[in-house]
Amino acid sequence: MVTSRLDRRVFRLSVTLVAAGLLVWFTVAGPGLLSAQTPEPKGICAKLSSKTSNTELNMQNRLNNIEGKRTAKQAKLNQKRSDKENERAAKLTGGEAKLAAKAEALYAAAATDVQTAAVATFVTEVEAAMAARAAAVNTAIGVFHNEGDGVRSSRIALADSLVATQTAAVWSAYAEAADSCNGGIVPKTIGTTHKGAITASKDQLNADIAAFPPMEDLMAPFKASFKLARDDAHKDFTDALQAATDTVATAFDVEASDAGAMAPAD
Repeated sequence: MVTSRLDRRVFRLSVTLVAAGLLVWFTVAGPGLLSAQTPEPKGICAKLSSKTSNTELNMQNRLNNIEGKRTAKQAKLNQKRSDKENERAAKLTGGEAKLAAKAEALYAAAATDVQTAAVATFVTEVEAAMAARAAAVNTAIGVFHNEGDGVRSSRIALADSLVATQTAAVWSAYAEAADSCNGGIVPKTIGTTHKGAITASKDQLNADIAAFPPMEDLMAPFKASFKLARDDAHKDFTDALQAATDTVATAFDVEASDAGAMAPAD
């Protein structure tokens, strides 16, 4: 009986020592085992977070640059239109001054009431012709500008759509890379696939933008319509001026001068 009790005590002691040893072993070796089970990210997987942040910043900078260039282009276009408008106003003022000088000379030369009345009619008709030409040209310019603005707006909308598509493709590539990293795929393989997807998205964007037809080609039919309307306005003015000149020349019993020299074109 004594021997049996002793054997049981020895057995319990042995079990206790073994358990204690296992506890110590797990305490010391446990972190190493966990580390082996969840290895530190390598390659692109270790850089994915920083690459995502850098890409986000670069994309925002790209959008800012695009907006800045568009703003500068629009400002340049607005200035060009303003300069042209000032040029037309200056020519109109010059034409009015020329008409006033011509009228003054005609009034001074008028010797009869008929001639004086003819000068007054001449001035009225030329003024009306100048106003009609200015209105017709301004209308043609307004139509041309509206058509140009429409073309530019369409191109901007299309470009924005293409950029948005490429941006979505980039973020899709990052999401796929993150999933692959979590799935245990070899980082080198992930990096190659990710780089290929990013490059493909950029190449597609560049190809789509390069396929845009030149602005000059899109504006060609509108420009032709504008020139036709402008030329018609000038011809109507020249015809009216010639008729007014012929009338006043008849009243003064002199040969009519060339109407084209009476006032500058717009």
